[in-house]
Amino acid sequence: MAWLRWLAVLPGALAGGLLATIPLHLVLYSTLTNFVEPYPEIPERILTPLVIAAVFVWLGARIAPTHRVKTSIILGGLWLILIGGLVFLAASGAPWMGRSLYLQGGGVPAIMGAVGAILGLYLVRKQERPYEKWVTASRRDVPFDLERLAYHRSRVDPQRYEAALKRYKAATTTIEPLRAKLDTTDIKKLFDTILVCDSLSDDEKFEADMALMGLLDGIIPSAEGIGTLKTVFGTQLADAIGLKADEFLGPEQTRSTD
Repeated sequence: MAWLRWLAVLPGALAGGLLATIPLHLVLYSTLTNFVEPYPEIPERILTPLVIAAVFVWLGARIAPTHRVKTSIILGGLWLILIGGLVFLAASGAPWMGRSLYLQGGGVPAIMGAVGAILGLYLVRKQERPYEKWVTASRRDVPFDLERLAYHRSRVDPQRYEAALKRYKAATTTIEPLRAKLDTTDIKKLFDTILVCDSLSDDEKFEADMALMGLLDGIIPSAEGIGTLKTVFGTQLADAIGLKADEFLGPEQTRSTD
């Protein structure tokens, strides 16, 4: 359930950040001891805050069911506020929980922690934003498309998701796009109809949405996508889309989905 994932964002991000220090230690120890004895701890002390911060932001965003970029910004902001507060206390000599704080290594670990948070933000944005560029490359008004893609991002297998988007990106317009013939209200109704269809699984709803996006942009959907649209709209498919079925399916496509 989505609310359980939201509850797990902060504790999951913290746990993941701390656990990430284990492989970091193992990698550094196994590598550096081949060249230096005894094991030098300075590289680990410098890299540990970077790794914790980066994993904290990235993993927290991955746990979130939706709005992952916004979640990463919030987590990154929280981390930077924490670092800023600790640096201020250390610089001012104010106690923290009854103890005095000191800037170790000239403040390098604090700087690396900030760099790690920024790195986490970058990784999340790199993973989450490309699909918007793919979808919006040829048109301006796609709010419902982006909303649906964001919905599917956390519900569909990542490989299936990325593969479908790559096919969409590589496809060429072969029929007249329907987007110009429908207003935003009609488009939203079509997506909403797919959303509430109980007879489709999450994967099938994703295929139906991708098929609908294709029709809106003049791309003939796959046979699987057309089949899911027929499941949703039934005999009303032609009326809902605004074209007769054989105009965009073609004889072979029509037979393959019967």
